[in-house]
Amino acid sequence: MIRQNLQHVKSLQPRSVKWEDKVRFTDLEVWKAFKGGSESAFIYIYEGYYDALVNYGFKFSKDKDLIQDCIQDMFVELRDRRKNLSDTDKIKPYLFKILRLKILKILQKNTKYTNIDEGFKSFDFVISYEEHLINRQLSEYQMARLQKAVSNLTTKEREAIFHFYYELHSYEQIAQIMGYSDAKVARNLVYKAVNSLRQALEADSSSFFMLTFTFL
Repeated sequence: MIRQNLQHVKSLQPRSVKWEDKVRFTDLEVWKAFKGGSESAFIYIYEGYYDALVNYGFKFSKDKDLIQDCIQDMFVELRDRRKNLSDTDKIKPYLFKILRLKILKILQKNTKYTNIDEGFKSFDFVISYEEHLINRQLSEYQMARLQKAVSNLTTKEREAIFHFYYELHSYEQIAQIMGYSDAKVARNLVYKAVNSLRQALEADSSSFFMLTFTFL
């Protein structure tokens, strides 16, 4: 429904407003414009972050309809409540947090578990050479070892790794997304995950390779 409405809204926007020019506007400026009623800003946010939100959602569930419905519902709610929303200078983490809560609420509703790590081994992602945390000299065997080590992490550790190294979120942003009040909790999650991966890889006596993890 939102996608259909976007085409109509676009036709009504003055061409002098170019929200697609990312150089001109900060996240805070775009967000305040959206809160102030700008449909151009709404379109900019929706189209600019939709693919990232889908990709993030699929880490929790491969149910395409569920993820797309959650994203659509989220944007409908944001649009309806825009005047009462808090300000943010980082839109993506803000959206990730809301989407995460919506998805987990639905997933947990369908199980007897209330803890993300307790009931289902969600948040899966595939390691690739394109990711900057991976040594490009790793062999196919070593990459398989690394992927197995990642799958053995807790769900929260995998998510923290994803946010920090793939999405380049800060510890503060990871804490915001995952619902922690202290950024130290996010940092400890990343630290524990990296240590677990290193230990798993170093245990392989047939090869000598390390991950190029860097802590900020």
